[in-house]
Amino acid sequence: MTATASDMAALSELQQHDLDYHIHPMTSQQTLGQTGGFVIARAEGIYLYTESGEQLIDGLSGLGCVNIGYGNKRVCEAGFKA
Repeated sequence: MTATASDMAALSELQQHDLDYHIHPMTSQQTLGQTGGFVIARAEGIYLYTESGEQLIDGLSGLGCVNIGYGNKRVCEAGFKA
């Protein structure tokens, strides 16, 4: 899939909003300002995928919110039935 100019502009805007309004408590703010952030496009199981397709292990989300992984079909089905 090839990104359009509109896609790239929207991505750039998201990255700028991230720098302007989001606090990254476990990231060097100086480095983040120099290199910029990345946008998570999707998640599955323990993995996050950036807008460029890079696969990352989400090693910290289980501490507070997503200890069963992303997109767990059994949990989705149970929630749908409830």
